[in-house]
Amino acid sequence: MSSVVVDTSALLACVNREPGSDLVAAQIGGALLCSVNYAETISVLIRHGATLERAREILSVWHFEVIDFDAALAETTGALIGRTARKGLSLGDRAWRDLDIGVQIQFIR
Repeated sequence: MSSVVVDTSALLACVNREPGSDLVAAQIGGALLCSVNYAETISVLIRHGATLERAREILSVWHFEVIDFDAALAETTGALIGRTARKGLSLGDRAWRDLDIGVQIQFIR
């Protein structure tokens, strides 16, 4: 299994060729993307005028693996509140600077 995980903002940076997308593109092959983030990415593309088929086509350029947001992942994610609450971070804000949570986080901007 890959040691690289991408989130919606990183994937959309690639789609839109935003600053920092070169860093993501260099590591996205084989990376993991949670099914919730995949749904969010599809939603953004459709909101901006793509059909579902076009959104799939756009995203097929990168060969990431979508993983299920299952009960075990939900528990692990939920349990992070104990380590992130002091920063006032919500579930959706859990890509953080200055936190020591046992993983390396690479920011693209």
